[in-house]
Formats: sequence, structure tokens, C-alpha cells
Amino acid sequence: MQSKVIKFQHPFRELEETISYSSPAQTVQSFLEINWEQLNIDIYEKHDEVIHDYYFFEVSYMDLSNHKHTLNIGGAYTHGKNLEINGPQFDVRYSRPIEKTNRGFLGLGALKTKTMIDEMWMEECNKSFVVKCLEAFLKHDKQFLESEIINNGVSSF
Repeated sequence: MQSKVIKFQHPFRELEETISYSSPAQTVQSFLEINWEQLNIDIYEKHDEVIHDYYFFEVSYMDLSNHKHTLNIGGAYTHGKNLEINGPQFDVRYSRPIEKTNRGFLGLGALKTKTMIDEMWMEECNKSFVVKCLEAFLKHDKQFLESEIINNGVSSF
């Protein structure tokens, strides 16, 4: 079984929290139990007390080839009417290994395959979309994540 690691970085606490993984449903519930709306209000009202400008909920696992896959859901600062109307917004980052093949220097020589980490991200995602991404990640549904994030977001490659 591939073990999942779940972390939460609170904007007002020095250390990351590690959340015990027991099931996909409980992982999603852990994300939903965080009061993201109140965090945005608190950041606005107590901005001098913020320790971490980047606060996040992150799930990762190592695959059978010992490569790390990560879904990082960062709180995007949302306030005022935007928060009231649209709810909290998030940035979603999906990192996974990909294989790159090339012929080396100047395109000469034998084919070489190298495993690299590729990261894709989307900004200004709403909570319901983020939950869909989290559920897909927990099911190892790479196709959903790649199609939704690549077609709507930014990729590092």
C-alpha cells in the first residue's frame, strides 16, 4: 500500500501540521473542516501576525517506482465582496514524475530516458473544483488532473 502524507501549513502557526491518513473520504473531510473563509478574514484583520503568507493543504505519496506525487492546495488570499460572492479561492499545484527522452548533446548519440518532476498549476480555483481535484488525486486519476489543470492552468513544461 502506498502511504499518503498530508500536511497543513496554517498562516498563524510556525510548524506544519501532519494529518493522519486513513481513507480518501476522511482526507477530503480534513480539507473541508478547515475554515478557509475565516482564515482569509483573519489574515486581512491580523495581517501583522501572519507567519506564513503561503498557507496550504498538501497530500503526497510515493509510487511503486519511488517517485513522489503531490497535490498542493494553497489558499489564495480572498477578501471583501469577492470572498462573500465566490467563497475562498485556491491555487492548485500538481507535481508528478514524467519521462523525458532525448539523444543527449546536439541530438547525437543513443536515446536516454530520464525521469523528471513536472508541475502544473491553476490559480483562482473555487472550493468545489479543488475537492474534485483532491478526490481525483486520491484515486490516482492522473487523466482528470492533467486534463483539467493543463487545459485551464499553467504548466512548467
